[in-house]
Amino acid sequence: MQMFMILNIVLIIMSSSALAAQLLITPKDFGSSKIELDLLLDHQSKRFQFDTAGKSTSLAPDKQTLAYPSLGKSTLKGASGIPMECDVVQPERIFIDSKKILRPVLNRCDFGNQSFNNLGLDLLDKLIFDLNFRDSQLKVLSRRPSGFLFQPLIRLPKGHIKIPVGLDKRKTNAIFDTGWLVTSVDSRYVEQNHGMFKFLKKETGVDIGGNPVTFNLYEVASLSIGNLSLNKVIVSTFDFGDDLRNYFGSDAPIILGTNVIAHANWIIDLKSNLWNIQNL
Repeated sequence: MQMFMILNIVLIIMSSSALAAQLLITPKDFGSSKIELDLLLDHQSKRFQFDTAGKSTSLAPDKQTLAYPSLGKSTLKGASGIPMECDVVQPERIFIDSKKILRPVLNRCDFGNQSFNNLGLDLLDKLIFDLNFRDSQLKVLSRRPSGFLFQPLIRLPKGHIKIPVGLDKRKTNAIFDTGWLVTSVDSRYVEQNHGMFKFLKKETGVDIGGNPVTFNLYEVASLSIGNLSLNKVIVSTFDFGDDLRNYFGSDAPIILGTNVIAHANWIIDLKSNLWNIQNL
């Protein structure tokens, strides 16, 4: 009986430590990473990009998701600004780590070869999550852990997360975006502060819908967030446009990408709008 109880306790401890969702981190260009995790969607495991700046969660069309009836249409926009039409669908449930979300309203989007599942802010809202790059894990927490110094963050009307950063010793703000690869700076800000940026080269990529986006690559001497300080950081630049500038605010000319984010562990509390960063 005692041996059974000991084994049972060990199994409970093991299962509780295994609750975290494993982050799947794929290295990309210029020190960036694609961040994914497997979520349970109506009893089927599906791989999702983890996207803290995606306004909504979307599903790629496949045998499972095409069985969900369309409840209407929605429109998404990528960095190119070109709108893309999606179907609105409603599965029974989805799990993020141990958090069960019932009857989520999601988008089913067919981007052809560019199609993928994307976990966005609509399902992350009101969660406290521990984004741990040291152990490649994502944990959904029931409460903020003690012993950490938390700072306030700003939530924009569509849920986006704005945090303070230092760019070459100048204080500004950035949008926290785990779905963005290389940290981007508005080209207007670069023009106004050209002495801070060293031009490297011009590049062409694609947005979420596969539409072409042209940008320049620069090097900035330093970038700091909380107790994280990085030197010679590569950033991309493109014209944010008036709509994005007005939405982000004149004090946020930066989209913080994974070439910076993955250098630290983060606790993001979207219940109380607080955040913490710890160096790896």
